[in-house]
Amino acid sequence: MPFEEKYILSTPGYNIDSGNLMNKWLQENPELDGIMCVTDDIAYYLYRELEKIGKRVGKDIMVSGFDDKPESTHMVPPLASCHADASLIAYLGIKQGYDLYKNGSTQNQYIDAHFIPRLSVDCENYEETEIGEFIRFCRAEKESNEYIAQGMTQYVFDNKLVYSSNYQETVWSFFTYLLDLSVKDCTKHCVYQQIGDYINLIFNEDDIRYLDLERLFLCLSFLINTENYLNMEDKIKLQSFKQYIYLQMISSYNYLLLLKEKRYTRRMRSIGQVNKGMLFESLNDDIYAIADNIPSLGIHNAQLYLFETPVVTYEFRPLVMPKTMELIINVENDQRQPIKNTLLRPSDFVTIKFSKNVTMIFLF
Repeated sequence: MPFEEKYILSTPGYNIDSGNLMNKWLQENPELDGIMCVTDDIAYYLYRELEKIGKRVGKDIMVSGFDDKPESTHMVPPLASCHADASLIAYLGIKQGYDLYKNGSTQNQYIDAHFIPRLSVDCENYEETEIGEFIRFCRAEKESNEYIAQGMTQYVFDNKLVYSSNYQETVWSFFTYLLDLSVKDCTKHCVYQQIGDYINLIFNEDDIRYLDLERLFLCLSFLINTENYLNMEDKIKLQSFKQYIYLQMISSYNYLLLLKEKRYTRRMRSIGQVNKGMLFESLNDDIYAIADNIPSLGIHNAQLYLFETPVVTYEFRPLVMPKTMELIINVENDQRQPIKNTLLRPSDFVTIKFSKNVTMIFLF
C-alpha cells in the first residue's frame, strides 16, 4: 500500500481515549489491513473502536503497539508490540536534554528495538523455539561463544529493567564460561567451584528481581541438555555435571527464600510490638502513641509532617500543593521531643540541613 498522509491519525496524547477520532478515521479508511500504534495504550482504545465496527483484531485487521507493557499479553487477543530498553531510553533522554542545555543542539541516536509477534497480527510468539533456533543457528554459522552468550543474556533480560549493568555482565560471563568448557574441565574441582561462584553472584538478594528465571532455565535447557554438549561420551559424568548446575541454582534460590521469610518474620514481629504499644497508648493520644512506637520499627530518628489540607491528584490536572505543613512528631535517639516551629512551607525543605540519620515521613 503506498504511503499517504490520510493513513496517519494524530491523537491528543499517548494514553488518552481518542475513541471519536479513531472511529471517524476507521470509517474513512475501510481498506486498512493493519495499524501500527505508537503506544500500547492507543492500541487498547483502538481495540474497542474496531469491535464497534465489527472488525476482528488479528483476523480482519492486524494491530500492533509499542512499549510491550505487561497488560499487552492479557489483551484479547494478545497485542503484538515492540520492545526497547526503557532504562536506555531514559538515559539518552536525560543526556540529550543536558546536551541541548549545554551546547544548544543534540544528535539523533538510534537504539535497538525488536518486534514481538502475538495473536493481534495472527502470529504466536514461540519463545522456546526462538532461543533454541538462535543457538542452533549460531552453532551452524560458527559464531563465537561470547556472541552466543550475549544473545542468551539479552533473551533472559528481555522484559526487565536492569539498572545494575554489572549484574547483566555476570550472567553474560556465566553463559560464556559454560560455552567455553571442554570435556576435561567437567572433572576439575576448580570448574565446579567457579560455577558455584557464578550462581551465587546471579542468585543474590538485591538483583534477583531483574532475572526472568523461566527464561534462564530455558536457555540452560537448550545449552546443556543437548546431546552433543561438550561432546562428552561418558553420559554418567555429563549427567552428574548437569545435576550439579541445577542443584546449585535450586540451593541458592531456596536460600534467598529463607532470607525473605526471616525478614518477613522480623517485620511482622516489629509490627506486632507496635500494635501492642498502640493498643495501650492510643486511649490517651494517637500522635503520642505513634511517636512512642516508631523505635520498635528500627527507626531511631524521625519527623512526621502533615499537610494542612488533603492533596488531591487528578490525571489531567496539575498538582496543587498546600502552602504549609505541620510538624506533628519529632523523634530523636528513640525519644519523643517537644514540637517547636510547627509550621513549615514545602519549599523550605530545600534549604534545611537534616542529619543523615533522620527518616522523614510525609502524610498526604
